[in-house]
Amino acid sequence: MENFILYIIKVNLFAAICICLVYLLSRLVRRKYSSLWRYYTWLFIAIFLIVPFGLFREAEVVSMEVPYQWGVTETTGAAADVESIASESEADTNSFTEADNQVNLMSYKQSILDLTISDLSRAAMYVWIGVALGLAFIRVMIYYISLHSFKRWAVPIKKERYLKLYHQICKENGIRRYPRLLLSPKLSSPALAGLIRPVLCLPEAEYTEDELKLIFKHELHHYKNKDLWYKLFLLLVGTVYWFNPFLYLMRKEAENDLEYICDGNVIKASTYSERTIYHRLLLRTAEHHNCIHYISASLNDDMTDFKERIMYMIKLKTLKKGRIFVVMFITVFICANLLVGCSAGKAKDKAEDKKDSSVESVAETDDDKSDEIPADNSESETGDQSNNTAQTDNQATASKDKEVDKSGDYMGDITCPNPPKDSSYRIHNNVNADEAIVIYITNLDDANIKFHLTKASYNSEIQSDSYTEKVIFKEHIAHYNGDGYYEYIGKDYHLYFKYDAAQGEVAGDHTMAVYGLSSIIDANQYGGDLSYNGTSGNLFVMGLPFAG
Repeated sequence: MENFILYIIKVNLFAAICICLVYLLSRLVRRKYSSLWRYYTWLFIAIFLIVPFGLFREAEVVSMEVPYQWGVTETTGAAADVESIASESEADTNSFTEADNQVNLMSYKQSILDLTISDLSRAAMYVWIGVALGLAFIRVMIYYISLHSFKRWAVPIKKERYLKLYHQICKENGIRRYPRLLLSPKLSSPALAGLIRPVLCLPEAEYTEDELKLIFKHELHHYKNKDLWYKLFLLLVGTVYWFNPFLYLMRKEAENDLEYICDGNVIKASTYSERTIYHRLLLRTAEHHNCIHYISASLNDDMTDFKERIMYMIKLKTLKKGRIFVVMFITVFICANLLVGCSAGKAKDKAEDKKDSSVESVAETDDDKSDEIPADNSESETGDQSNNTAQTDNQATASKDKEVDKSGDYMGDITCPNPPKDSSYRIHNNVNADEAIVIYITNLDDANIKFHLTKASYNSEIQSDSYTEKVIFKEHIAHYNGDGYYEYIGKDYHLYFKYDAAQGEVAGDHTMAVYGLSSIIDANQYGGDLSYNGTSGNLFVMGLPFAG
């Protein structure tokens, strides 16, 4: 959907540029070229906007990519808000309370406001279609009411002189199914209206035979040339792409061009006296306008400058057709649209499509040391206490990705057979009863977890069973490495996570061994007696910081 919306924006931008160029060029060459070239250029632009030529994307030479997603991070619950985390100032204070020794999901959660091109495209689609349908309904109702009112007061003309001359002009123009000839007291000048059953209406005014002949020629040329359908098509395009203001300019100019072309056809084979009569007839009706909205053709449209119409007819015999301009604009428009592409960037995977805004909001890895607890270099390396979980069948897949840069918040695609539970995990060996190290884990998609580390302080003086937390390692993403461990590779940190729930479903049986925290916490103080890949580790147990 996002690529379709981007295509619509692109093609409307090209159409706007083309309309402006046609408008400016026509002002320069209007005394040398007829309006016929603009007639076909407007028609081509309208067709191009309706027909999805953008499906042929293999010809693109220049491609512009719009970022797929932007993220804004904010916090809820029990920890520091985004601004305090970003600036690494002291964390906000909140109270936590146990409930019947049942371990709930982590108290601190980070919520993400995802702003993706997909979301914007969906919203734009709804607004676009909604406004277009509403505008179409309003225009249809206005046209129907005005046409109904127009026909309501019209009566068939019974004057033999009018009918005989009308049939003669229809025959001369090769028109077999001609519009009904009516007389309407609501009109101020002759008009052609109606698409399915068109009618030609005359006002209650007396016209000479020469004037009637010219009026019939004018309106029947509109009928024969399908000008009402031409106007309807431009109106349809303008309704669909209501947000493009240049289409309103195009429709106005196109309706003027229809009158210029019609005037030229009327006087093309006329005598000097007939041209004079026609000029006077236009002048006579110049200050009148019929109130038939949108789709009608009258002898003198109020949008058309009377002076320009007269000058056009005077210069008609010397005007060139300007086919070169039509070919030029068609070629430029097609080439620009086919050779220039615009598409949305791609999400890395399904999890990142939902959570990537969180990754973007996290600061650089080297900033994570701002609120560290001083480390103790004395580390004891002993055997790994975690049980021997079965090795995953995806190790072969992991070996293929050795050349991939997996540093930072890398999103992996190797599925963990035993993903961790979403919860908080407190450090197991805690020598200080009033302080605890807590790690919060969120399973994103069984291949990646989101984690952050806090230091909890017991606040018995403020409220019983309450504590505050301070973030000491901001939120990041670790990927499953196919070797039984989740892994996070930072600029100054290399962390491993191993989840174990083999002993049962009781909360205390769920453990998380974390390796590589020696530069963040005091490994000896918190029992850094685990080892993996030469890296000491600490054991964490599922539960709230001071859950007994």
